[in-house]
This record gives sequence, C-alpha cells and structure tokens, in this order.
Amino acid sequence: MGSKRRQRMKADTVKRDVAPISYRESTILQGRGRFEGSELSALSLMKSFCNRSCGFTLIEIMTVMGIMGLLVTLALPNLIRARSTSQMRICITNLNKIESVKQTWGLEHAKSLNEIPAVTDLIGPLSYLKEMPVCPSGGDYDFRSLKENATCTVAGHTL
Repeated sequence: MGSKRRQRMKADTVKRDVAPISYRESTILQGRGRFEGSELSALSLMKSFCNRSCGFTLIEIMTVMGIMGLLVTLALPNLIRARSTSQMRICITNLNKIESVKQTWGLEHAKSLNEIPAVTDLIGPLSYLKEMPVCPSGGDYDFRSLKENATCTVAGHTL
C-alpha cells in the first residue's frame, strides 16, 4: 500500500506542476487544428512569427537610410574643410623647406639677396633636396629671390 500511495503523490505533484490542457489546446499545440474560434494552430503561429522576425520592413530600412543620409550631410562639409586645411599645411611646410634650402644655398655660395636660385641649384641627387616638393592642391612653387619668400600658385598657400 505504501508504494501505491507514493505513486499517487507523485501523480498529484505532476498534475499540480503542469496545468491541465483542454482538447482544443492539445490540437493547437500538435498543429492539427486550423482555426478554432479565434485561435490559430501552432504551426501557422510559428510561420507567421518567423515571417515577421526574419527580416526588416521597408519602413525600417528607409528610416535607417534616412538617418545615414542625415549623418553624411552633417559630416561631409567638415571632411572637405579638414582636407583643404591639411593640404594647405602641407604646402606651407613645403614652402618652409624650400625657403630654408634657398637661404642655405645663398649663405654657402655667398650670393646677394637679389639672386634667384635655379631649380638645379637646390634640387637634385647631390643637392640640398633630393626631389622637388609637390603641392597637394596641384599648385606650382616659385622660388623668387633670396630676400623674398617662396610662393605657391594656389591662393592661401603662403608663408
């Protein structure tokens, strides 16, 4: 008798832990029922859930694209300004190099302040600069005389 009582107690605890299922719920869970009242079968619920969560809607994609476009619109002018500023600074650095090389050439060769150095005097494999500096904005450098600063043809690129 004691074993039957233990089996009944186990069955009672199992019944208390799991809620009772009606016939309608069991057919829905098994996927056999199509529409019973306003409920869908488990299979059609799973299909509709998967269809909703497996991709993005057109509205979501368009919203993300709009936000990205707004960010690009805000960032692009700053990027362009930063690029032109860095090009100007590189050009001014090149002008400083040319100017220091020009002054060194004038001192070593005892030239007057009105003398204009030739490109071959300053630039070459055995000269002060190995190669001609290039303006990143596409300008050309003018060496000028020793008393004047070298210049670039691009506006704003001056010492």
